Amino acid sequence: ISAVPNNQFTSGGVCTNAMVFGEFNMTMQESSFVDGSSLKIQECADSNCAASGLVTVAGSITISHSTGDDGSGQSSFSWRPISSYNGGEFKTSITYKVTLTTEITASAGLSLAEDEVWTFTTSATSQPCEVEEVRVSPSDVTITTDDETSEFLALPSYGCVVLDSSTYSWTWDVDDSYAAINEGDCADSTGDDCA
Repeated sequence: ISAVPNNQFTSGGVCTNAMVFGEFNMTMQESSFVDGSSLKIQECADSNCAASGLVTVAGSITISHSTGDDGSGQSSFSWRPISSYNGGEFKTSITYKVTLTTEITASAGLSLAEDEVWTFTTSATSQPCEVEEVRVSPSDVTITTDDETSEFLALPSYGCVVLDSSTYSWTWDVDDSYAAINEGDCADSTGDDCA
C-alpha cells in the first residue's frame, strides 16, 4: 500500500483540504472499506496520539478500480471528512491517526497482514493549498478499442499530498492523443465540460 498524507513524507504541516489517499497493487473488495471500522481516521488530543485522546472523524470513502497494462488489478481509495466536521476539512494544527485494519481485503480473499497505521499533522493555516500538479490514478492504462473505457481519478496534489478536488473548479480538454486538465471557473457552465 502507498498512502498519504503521512508524517514520514510531509513536513511543515499538511493542507487542511487534503484527502487521505491510498493505492493498492491489487483489486480490493469495496465492501471491506467501512468508515470508522476498517478505515479509521482519528483526531488526536496531542502529537503522540495516545489511545485515551482519540476521537473518530466521520468521512466519505471513494474507491476506484483499474487494470494495468500488465493485466493486474489495482485499487485506490480516497477519504475526506464529512461536511459536519469542520466544514468537510481537517482542523488546523492537529495530528490525525489513520488506521487501515486487517478487515480490508482484496477481491482474491487476501487481507492486510497487519493493521497499517500512520499519522499526519495539519498546517497552522486553513488556506487551501495551490495545486502543483494533477495526478491521474491509475497513471498508466492503455485503451485498445474504440468503445473501451477505463475508470480513473483526477487528483489535484501539492507535493505528495492529494487535495480535495471539490475545493477547485475544473474543466477538461480532450483530443485523440491526450487528456489535459485546465483550471477554470465552472460556476456558470453546464454539461459534461465541468466536473
